[in-house]
Amino acid sequence: FGMVYGTKAEDVRSTGLPVFHVGGALAGCLHTLVRGATLVLMTSIGWRHPTAVSNFWNTVEAFRISAAALVPTIINQLLRLPIGSADISSLRVASTGTAPLSAHVAEGFKTKVGIPLLETYGMTESTSVTTSNPRFGIKKTGSAGLPFPYQDIKAVRIDAQTRSFSECAPNEAGNIVI
Repeated sequence: FGMVYGTKAEDVRSTGLPVFHVGGALAGCLHTLVRGATLVLMTSIGWRHPTAVSNFWNTVEAFRISAAALVPTIINQLLRLPIGSADISSLRVASTGTAPLSAHVAEGFKTKVGIPLLETYGMTESTSVTTSNPRFGIKKTGSAGLPFPYQDIKAVRIDAQTRSFSECAPNEAGNIVI
């Protein structure tokens, strides 16, 4: 995760994701610490604290946060809050996961903050994040992007009788195998 997102020792990453869950623990915290970067936990109970969201823009300024781990419900709330006089110019990467991101919300965030959101896909069973929109290059809202290194992922059709599977054609619905 840190290599794909370019996390450096001088970075400051914030997360409000629960650290008892694989997403918060691995993608939100451990990758940051392994890369030697600074980690800002929004609160001891994450985004659930009543002041975590309302103080986010000021927290970005106070700690010079360069990367933020967000989720669509929090992004929707942040879009409703004015940035005010907070200097958020340090923020260069923002990622989102856990649920699909609407094009409207993605565009609203990019317009308001000046950086695109990087959508991710993963599961507890696949050690958190498996795919992400590329940090640089074309981002397709609604797509979870490209596989991380050392991850094989494909959509397959499963034949329950023979217990076999075959790869789906492009745009064909199927089951995700990682």
